[in-house]
Amino acid sequence: MFRCALCEEEVVIISKVCESCRNIKHLMTVYSRERIYEVLNNIFKREPEKQDNKIKVEKKKEIETLQESVDNYDNKDDLLKELKQKIKKK
Repeated sequence: MFRCALCEEEVVIISKVCESCRNIKHLMTVYSRERIYEVLNNIFKREPEKQDNKIKVEKKKEIETLQESVDNYDNKDDLLKELKQKIKKK
């Protein structure tokens, strides 16, 4: 008994790859290995500028959440500015 050569999780007895990984291998023969790599890279990897945009979006969401939670405070503006500065430092 051996582990799958691709995912290294499933146990295989006869072949080198498990059923799920065999399906991936089949897609490579149908669409070409390069096309599968291209699709995986486009979907699962982010370019640095897209990473920056994602960080900005997440910070904006955090600020909005914090803003909703501070609605009960009297001095909301100062508290919100302080929280925004803390988030920018991260």
